[in-house]
Amino acid sequence: MDFDLIEYLGSIIKNDRLDLHIRRVNTKTELRDLEKDKACRELIAEYHQRLKDAKTHEKPALVRIEDIAIDPYSSVLDFVGFVNSLQAYTRYFKHYYYSKQVFKVLLQEETGYYREIKISERFHKRPFVSQEVIDLRIKNILTRKSMGKQATISIQKAIAMHSEAFDTRSTASILRTLWTATETLFSNPVTTTTRENAMNSVLPIVQKTYVLKRLRTLYFQLNNAVQTSELQQLDIRNFQTFVLYFSKYKADSKEMKEVYSLLSDNLLLRSRLFTIRKEMDSAESVRKMLADHERKVEWQLRRIYRIRNIITHLGREVNGMQTAAIHLHNYFDYVVNYMLCKIENNDYIVSTAAVVFESQNDVRTHSEMLKNQRTLSENNYMEILFGPDPKLLENKFEF
Repeated sequence: MDFDLIEYLGSIIKNDRLDLHIRRVNTKTELRDLEKDKACRELIAEYHQRLKDAKTHEKPALVRIEDIAIDPYSSVLDFVGFVNSLQAYTRYFKHYYYSKQVFKVLLQEETGYYREIKISERFHKRPFVSQEVIDLRIKNILTRKSMGKQATISIQKAIAMHSEAFDTRSTASILRTLWTATETLFSNPVTTTTRENAMNSVLPIVQKTYVLKRLRTLYFQLNNAVQTSELQQLDIRNFQTFVLYFSKYKADSKEMKEVYSLLSDNLLLRSRLFTIRKEMDSAESVRKMLADHERKVEWQLRRIYRIRNIITHLGREVNGMQTAAIHLHNYFDYVVNYMLCKIENNDYIVSTAAVVFESQNDVRTHSEMLKNQRTLSENNYMEILFGPDPKLLENKFEF
């Protein structure tokens, strides 16, 4: 970890002490003992590299800490969170950005051996987005391509607030800021309250893009797990041809079994592919899947808003706050990326309210189109999976 902040606070407290139970690992004897363990050897090698590359104000250090907790993971999270929070004091006076304090953590198990405990980020990096797509979408926003003034302002403000949310160390602040960013995105209300307006705007866009999101994720995972040449032999060359193949053949067909055979080392993905194909086997099954999803999203949005209110008005943390922030961030991403896809496809956006109105109509129309027992096939997959919007399949939906 970077020990500079701890040393600084220790120097001004002097005789009083920070109750951290941290001590440096710097004796040759202790280092020799640690190097007998493979995970520790890797840790020490990384430490020396970081020490070599450190800037003048950075003080990388190997430290040991003992703690009593329910489980090692929660102990690490609490420790890292506390050390990060210590930056708030000097940040108030100096106005610098937060920096990473703890780089790598090993747990010594009862056997005496060590293993790494990885601390997951609050929000995972996008697995799909490419620099080419980023460049194009930034350019589209800055040049106001296919956007009215109101839509441009709403998207720019919402993206700026998204950045503010990521700049904070507090999950409560992230949740509050992301909810405000969502309300800002739909600043031209269609209902009497900003709360209902945000919910009624997010829900139809998330609902409209749900099938697209599931199939895009499935294709991305398949593309990563299987050689391109093997997929091309099945005439799966891109996302569009994957959706056609997926729709054309039933879950237990000979053709789908050829895909499953390519996933002998990835049983989870093979099972997921089979399950999703069964779940989308007919118009009726897709309708039920979408209806279940709509109920869950509506319930989740109301739960997120309740948590946001408790945090804002009562000033206390709530169980599930971290999960709520992740869900809200996902929903925010859904609606922004959907708009960016429309712009990319030259589908003009007058305002965000117009996008919501269109999505609400498309969701209702799609629901009506699914009220029959037609089996999914190559002849009707566009209607069954994507409803009345023929451009939806073309969206490079990043999430």
